[in-house]
Amino acid sequence: MPAYVISIATVADHEAWERYRAIAGPAAAQFGARYLARGAVPEVVEATAGELPPGATVTVIEFPDRDAIHAWYASDGYAGSEDQRTGGATAPPLRHG
Repeated sequence: MPAYVISIATVADHEAWERYRAIAGPAAAQFGARYLARGAVPEVVEATAGELPPGATVTVIEFPDRDAIHAWYASDGYAGSEDQRTGGATAPPLRHG
């Protein structure tokens, strides 16, 4: 059954964020992932003010299953991107379901 990673990020350092994307995307693809949304600007239709920070972007990645998400996150290919992700953007921890 497909499983999804959803990330809401506010980019602070565009160069670091692009380096992260260059590492994370190919690493995810090795585990059968495909991006459904990448860097999309959300339109809040129903929420209270302030729930999303200004400039927030949304990324949704579909994986074949949860095991593939865990394998991707623990992989050597993705591990090299962590410094770029945390240095390039403010984001809560990656979520999956």
